[in-house]
Amino acid sequence: KKNNTERVPSSTALLKNDNHHNYTTVQIALVGDSDISRWPSSLLPDLDKICLPNISNDIEQNHAHHLILPPINVGVSGATLDEVPSQIQTVYDRLDQMNRDNSNTTEGPHILIFVACAGENDVSSGVSIEKATLHFENSIDSIFLDQGNEKNMERRLIFISPKLEPWLTHDFCSRKIYHKLTKSMNRAINRNLHASLIRYIDCLTMFCGESANVPGAIQGNRAMPEQRFFNDDGLHLSEEGYALWKDAVEKCIIDMNLLSNRREQL
Repeated sequence: KKNNTERVPSSTALLKNDNHHNYTTVQIALVGDSDISRWPSSLLPDLDKICLPNISNDIEQNHAHHLILPPINVGVSGATLDEVPSQIQTVYDRLDQMNRDNSNTTEGPHILIFVACAGENDVSSGVSIEKATLHFENSIDSIFLDQGNEKNMERRLIFISPKLEPWLTHDFCSRKIYHKLTKSMNRAINRNLHASLIRYIDCLTMFCGESANVPGAIQGNRAMPEQRFFNDDGLHLSEEGYALWKDAVEKCIIDMNLLSNRREQL
């Protein structure tokens, strides 16, 4: 007999062998630029920790509430905001294909959580704040207004803002644009009809340590990103940086309370 500390078998295998299908399946889909595509699988948000503390014992009694499906990562290095909708479509296409390939298991995730990050390549490509924000809004619509409406799933979005990076230390112009884009994205979410389904992680100064809190941190260009959160290129996150993202995204998922809400419906 299994004890509570054992790892649970794959969700697909469990669903295939269960006739009741009384589980809420949960899946994360990652879309965006190289910060997303390079995200180590070992440092992705831990849904097991959030919603499956004692699932091994529950499974034996056919009372498990949540099963975690493998994450989907379709991030692409160099991607800009106008490319995110096509990545979202790729996620939906993959889910459709998985449903066809596994017709005897489940219809797909009941809860699909998009985790996204893009915008920095827009700045480096000279895209205006207005156009980048429009592309950002189109990305939101791709999740909540397009094909997602045809699918029997709850959808949520956690969007991670642009961040100050070591290579920007003396590029005051780009730092200013990063700040403006971050604020513009936040305003776009606040006026969106689906704002309650979205969480925005403002990480502009997340990797700046104590300098993020000094007077003039942003406007005075005194917030300085710390190298330990980045690779040697001063551009991409290190494992220590991704660990901060992991923690921030997990807190957003808990704050959404959608896992508890779904559990009450079973």
